Amino acid sequence: MIQAVSPRVFVRVGQKQGVLDADAVEMLTRDHDALKQLFRSYERLIDRGRDLESRALLAGRICCHLSVHLQIEEEIFLPWVQAAADRPNWLACELGDHACCKELIARLDEMEPGDDGYDTSVVILSAYAALHMDEEQQSIFTWVRRSGLDTTALGRTMAERHRAALCGDVTLAGLPRLPSRWGARPRRSGAS
Repeated sequence: MIQAVSPRVFVRVGQKQGVLDADAVEMLTRDHDALKQLFRSYERLIDRGRDLESRALLAGRICCHLSVHLQIEEEIFLPWVQAAADRPNWLACELGDHACCKELIARLDEMEPGDDGYDTSVVILSAYAALHMDEEQQSIFTWVRRSGLDTTALGRTMAERHRAALCGDVTLAGLPRLPSRWGARPRRSGAS
């Protein structure tokens, strides 16, 4: 189970009806905002010269959150957009950007806090991911909103997948194994 990612970042629960507020584009936009905030927090830790343990924990939260985010986009959102928009260049660009982010996450997984290039790798991941998220919001999200397509059912599917990813092993998606220092912990017996 991944402790580092809060389901509340990705999913809002309606207070009166008890149903998911599950617009796919809104959910992904909120997730982008949360990731950008985590990256800003990391840069503040660097500026303040905070200890390596604090930076390692926050880098772990970033990597876990970003890994689950990429997984959901690749499994659910992007195939849906591809089918609706019939724009193969979007999917190719998105998957290429995701691969670069995964490579940076894997690089961080191989490093220890305090290693030469550790902080730099987090900052590069931050810059690359922020640029990708901004481009995604300006192109794909704008297209989806203008298309008039119903994003509610898609959002519910994404929210369910997000919850499952939080309870599972993110490496099942081909992402790097996240060590315990990054907030992951072994699954309890009987957990799925």
